[in-house]
Amino acid sequence: MRKSTYIIFTQVFLLFFFGAVFSPVASAAPEEVKVPVTIALKQPIAGAQFEFRHTNGLEILSFERSDAVKSAIITPTVAKDGNIHIGFFGRENSFVPQRGELNAGYLVW
Repeated sequence: MRKSTYIIFTQVFLLFFFGAVFSPVASAAPEEVKVPVTIALKQPIAGAQFEFRHTNGLEILSFERSDAVKSAIITPTVAKDGNIHIGFFGRENSFVPQRGELNAGYLVW
């Protein structure tokens, strides 16, 4: 009787130990996720428009401009047919790529 009680106790202890240590619930989900928006370019541009496909129920919170496009005018965010459309523009080709890329900013989900 003692041996079976010891084995059951050990199994219950291991179940709780591994459940607490390796549980995916132990880490909290982030409140927001930032996705970088980078454009591969060879020359300066006056603006760009993007289309992103997203999961149903996922809502974009904002578009945070980088310093490279801080003077840009941001177009309204439009969600249609499972896609999100957003863009930026200026008066002239003032958005200059660095090392072949233009860091436009972040989409915040």
